[in-house]
Amino acid sequence: CMLIASLIPAVIKTLTVSGTGATATVSAGTQVALTSNNISGFKSNNMCYDTVNDFAILIYIDSTPKTRSLDISGTNLTAGTVATISTKSTSTYKTPVCAWNKYHGVVVYAYRDSSEDLYYNLATPNSNGTIPVSSSNEGTVDTVINYNMNSTVMSCDPDSGETVIIAYDGDNKKGQGGSTIWGTSGTRSGFVITWGALTQFSNVIGIDANTYGGTALAPIENGKMIYIMGTQTSSPTLPYRGIYSIITVSGTSLTYGTPTSFTDQYDYGVTYMSLGVNFAKTQAVIVWQDEESGENDLRAITLLQSTQNGQTPNLTAENYLGIASDTVADNKNV
Repeated sequence: CMLIASLIPAVIKTLTVSGTGATATVSAGTQVALTSNNISGFKSNNMCYDTVNDFAILIYIDSTPKTRSLDISGTNLTAGTVATISTKSTSTYKTPVCAWNKYHGVVVYAYRDSSEDLYYNLATPNSNGTIPVSSSNEGTVDTVINYNMNSTVMSCDPDSGETVIIAYDGDNKKGQGGSTIWGTSGTRSGFVITWGALTQFSNVIGIDANTYGGTALAPIENGKMIYIMGTQTSSPTLPYRGIYSIITVSGTSLTYGTPTSFTDQYDYGVTYMSLGVNFAKTQAVIVWQDEESGENDLRAITLLQSTQNGQTPNLTAENYLGIASDTVADNKNV
């Protein structure tokens, strides 16, 4: 299988995965430069994959939000024409994210301006790699909360097409405390998305919203997504841990599942998380870095979505997390 790796918008390369399981190997293709100038503005990028045209789509900031396709052939990459997503008059753009909406066959972009307002745009890519995005299709997600950098995530339900955005209120504009978590679900009609009311992930305070890799969101089952994040020491629920929630989506309605820890409580919490999902098996793999004094190790765990709403009768080689049916002492069998 083919993967694409990007550290900064200017440089990108392919990764070829051969074999399966523990014997799989990864080989890197030739590095490709996507820009030749010193890009201007907040240096951040995000990618998604167009399953209709079979190429990746990149969003990045170079003074304004820009996008282009990345076609893969073997270990070779061919970059499409650059398109400007937004022409708003603003001093700074930040937090560019994108998601492929398989149900509607469109790419959805989101980004914020210097006033911390969050905007979206969408486009239907062409098979030749061009993306006819128009700033006239730009719309507003929200102008209330402060969408702190590196804490905004977006994904689309593959079965019914809802677009979900989860973000932190970094400046407490909602009056519920710093770094509270808010989400919204939107439905598409043409090039317009109708967003539901912002819904709070109650009793949870996120870790420093400027921490890179602090959250992730992905579909895990039709109508459901898994959301992972790290909590602060001040969080009323599960402080200084990595937690997940299974989110149920229906139209513009969004419901959070019970926040559940997938880590121990560390001295300074959890950072640098990544999430991989096997949708066919409703299975997720989470990797994180613990912030335990003297450690700072990478750790991983697998989760099965089918066990999130009830007890797990048996632990297997593919399911390391369960809820015991009875209370037992530490280190005793369940």
